[in-house]
Amino acid sequence: MAGERFQALQNALLQAFPNEDALRQLLIPMDLKLPVITTGRSLAVMTLDVIEHIEAHGRLEELVASACQQRPHNADFERIVQQFWPSLQRRGSVPRPAEPSRRCDGALSENEWNHLISFIRERKLTPVIGPGIARGVLPEHVQLAAEWADRWQYPFADRADLTRVSQFLALTEYRLLPHEQIQQRYSSARTPDFGRSDEPHALLADLNLPLYLTTNYDDLMLRALKSRRLEPTYAFPCWNQSLKEQAAQDALPVDTARGPLVYHLFGHHAVPESMVLTEDEHFDFLTAVADPRLLPPVVKKAIGGTSLLFIGYGVLDFGFRVLVRALLKSITAPNKRLGVAVQLPPENLSDSQREQVEKYLEGFLNDAGTLRFRVFWGNTDEFTRNLRDRWEEQRHHAPVV
Repeated sequence: MAGERFQALQNALLQAFPNEDALRQLLIPMDLKLPVITTGRSLAVMTLDVIEHIEAHGRLEELVASACQQRPHNADFERIVQQFWPSLQRRGSVPRPAEPSRRCDGALSENEWNHLISFIRERKLTPVIGPGIARGVLPEHVQLAAEWADRWQYPFADRADLTRVSQFLALTEYRLLPHEQIQQRYSSARTPDFGRSDEPHALLADLNLPLYLTTNYDDLMLRALKSRRLEPTYAFPCWNQSLKEQAAQDALPVDTARGPLVYHLFGHHAVPESMVLTEDEHFDFLTAVADPRLLPPVVKKAIGGTSLLFIGYGVLDFGFRVLVRALLKSITAPNKRLGVAVQLPPENLSDSQREQVEKYLEGFLNDAGTLRFRVFWGNTDEFTRNLRDRWEEQRHHAPVV
């Protein structure tokens, strides 16, 4: 089985079937029993055993079809079926994804879409990029957490929580172990296909904005900008004492005069000490943000005066909640522009539960009136396609000056 297809299927199963009970339910229509296939301790190992067992018996397409039937609107399975098992759709073995409606784009009205395009044209939009944007290219946080939990015998139930598993490793092994593990994985990461119209990094690079904020440790956004023949730079905040001492020796100005700036709020994998990864580090980062000198003027100006586009975050991501709180602390006056948050709703919710989740998120984002947000409910690829279509359409019809 090709490595890329194998990795994509494992990632999709971990996201869509996030516990042992869910994985057991997946196998029932295939008349298979999970305990017979695997005795693995972690979800990642059990999922891997399931894939290898079913592939060895020539039933892999049947597994994919069963997963799609049980999770009919899962974006990850829609993508891997289109890429690796298109015959399943041709035979009608899996539900086809609904064609996106031009009017029913998440929760954004036509006016709100037009405002967003206007902000892009005026270069008054600042993307805030989360880990979901690299799905299918880099390992999911839940996958990393499960692998580490199994390897270092994490004893607690929350084995898919990267911040808590990282905290455990930092305390029981040594402080930078989880950071170095990510550094090793990300340093060898493959480059996405920036020629795809729905590749999120490629779309953001094509917008050619002055500043890109990210909580990701990877350099995929930097690679995308370079692929467009731009000259981007990257930086990160000196939020701990080690970074402050280093910055005192070789400080460089942070600005966007020469080209786009990719600012890594939670650090960069090339400098393990810069990464905000464990629970303690997230709390230390929140404390550090209270210092008005932490973030450079170009970043503070963007947070307070441009439209913010959150993309690649889940509703309940711990890093997302810390990030929003950090941004709120850094703003002294209300941001008067409309912001947009792209959010994939949790699966298997009733209509009433979905409404509660939407109210929670919108209330959280609009806390204290400092930032005003609307939420696009859908996956990153769907939002990317909609935004590119509208951006290209307006560019082609823009008046020539």
